[in-house]
Order: sequence, then C-alpha cells, then structure tokens
Amino acid sequence: MANLLPQKERKRFEVEYKLRVLVISLVFLMMTLVFGIVLLLPSYFVSESKGESIGRQSELLQKTIALREEDTSVMSLLSVKQKMNQLTVVQEHVLQTELMQTVIKNIGTDIVMDAFYYTRGTDANGEIKITGKANSRTALLSFSDKLKKESLFSRVDLPVSSLAQDSNIVFSITLNGEF
Repeated sequence: MANLLPQKERKRFEVEYKLRVLVISLVFLMMTLVFGIVLLLPSYFVSESKGESIGRQSELLQKTIALREEDTSVMSLLSVKQKMNQLTVVQEHVLQTELMQTVIKNIGTDIVMDAFYYTRGTDANGEIKITGKANSRTALLSFSDKLKKESLFSRVDLPVSSLAQDSNIVFSITLNGEF
C-alpha cells in the first residue's frame, strides 16, 4: 500500500492520536474518581453521625460515673465520720477503748471473752454486753465482783442462769454506766 501522507504529517497524527487517548484516559479516570467519591459520601456521613453519637454517649457515661463516684465518696466519708464520732470521746470523756481496757484488765486467766457489744443510749447512759466462756463458777463470780468495784460501771448484771453450771459456763454480763 502506498503511503500518501508525508512522514512529518504521519508523526504529527500519531502524536495527536496518543495525546487524545491520554486525555480520554485521564477524563475517564477523573470521572471514575468523582463517581467513587460520590458513592462514598453517604457512608462517610453515616459514620460521622455514629461517631458523634458515640462521643455524646461516652460523655454522658463519664458524667454518670463521676456523679456515682462522688456519691459513693460522700457516702463513705459520711460513714467514716459517723464511725469516728462513735469512737471519739463520749460524754464525760470516757473512750470506748478505756471501757474495753477496764474490762480486759479484770478478766482472769480462766475466762475467755467472745464478744464485746457497746450500745450508746439516748441519754448519758450506755450499755456494754460481754459474752464469753468461764472455766468455773468462782472465776465468773470473781470477774463480776471486780467489775462491780470499777467506778465506770453503775450496774453489773450477771444472770443467775449463767451460774447454773459448775464448769465451762457460757455467760453474758451487762454493764451499765454513764459512758
């Protein structure tokens, strides 16, 4: 086949053809990118709104936790304050530790104390209940007599039922006084 176009023209047409193919390819690529971005926009907006919603829920949860911690700390502080008030000086400056030490110093070797209950009355009077086990009746009577001699206690009650046995006596003594 005969070539009717000069070599210069032919090269110019080839360059122009390649340029057109390149421009069309770039336009197609740009259109594909724009189309992809348009299709991704709804997903982006949905994820943004979910992120904001989760952020608000997180803030609300953190505020709720902070309020609960404050309530818990306030309640625990009030509880500690109440316990401290109970352990501090009672009327006429008698401490519960002093009462307990007085009872302990009067316990003989034949007596084992199981429990020590302190009840504060509405007025100046208080009550202490001591439970335990005594090896003999004489040891229990001796312990009761020693407590009666203490000036802190205005009344010492030892139930008669505690004296029914001769040995291994489970007892309960009630002490009353202004403490």
